[in-house]
Amino acid sequence: MENKKQTTQVERDKNLAFRKWLRQKRKQHKYDKKVERYKNAELVDDHLIRTQEDCNKVFKTWLHDKNKESRQKREEVEKNIKLQAMIQKRKKEEEKKRIENLHSKPFML
Repeated sequence: MENKKQTTQVERDKNLAFRKWLRQKRKQHKYDKKVERYKNAELVDDHLIRTQEDCNKVFKTWLHDKNKESRQKREEVEKNIKLQAMIQKRKKEEEKKRIENLHSKPFML
């Protein structure tokens, strides 16, 4: 029974790691596409003089993206802290159960 629990925990950890990797891969792909769009826009509009409104729009877009990125990083850190706390709690509970099991069994020679 204990081995099955460990196996399912390992499977959950593998799935969690894969989902995290896939999320990062998608985020990187989205970022790469955005950079490519910006590069293409730069090439097309390179000879044009930008207006103040265009500059403001680009700045607001950049600021929005930067704020979103920092918010996501902060949320990721908070999520990792909660996950670590949960893991530590689970380890303590398992250790406590293991000790209780050792004490509940009679000592035989």
